[in-house]
Amino acid sequence: MGLFGIDNIKTGLKAVFAVAEAFENIMDDDKVSLSDIGHIVPLIPKVVGAFGVIDEMGDEYGDLDEAELDELHIWTKEEFDLKDDVVEAKIEEGLALAVRLGKLIKDFIIFFKG
Repeated sequence: MGLFGIDNIKTGLKAVFAVAEAFENIMDDDKVSLSDIGHIVPLIPKVVGAFGVIDEMGDEYGDLDEAELDELHIWTKEEFDLKDDVVEAKIEEGLALAVRLGKLIKDFIIFFKG
């Protein structure tokens, strides 16, 4: 396991997932109305919490190892749930790809810096 773990990354992703799910719920009826505030208010503590650990997320991201990447991939599939499973799967694949690509870039930088 990496030095920093992945708890703060999970906090950040929970906020992203909550925003995506709220947007999906708001757009269920193809219009935005005042009644949709009920989908927005619960987002506030999650988003504020994610911004509160943004530096720690960077540390964790820079320290990810293969076991943590696998754990994060499984956790994402369990935590993230949209009504449209096709869109959900594409987002999950995109997140997994983004994390792995970032790790690859970091490894290249370390390699070339010596």
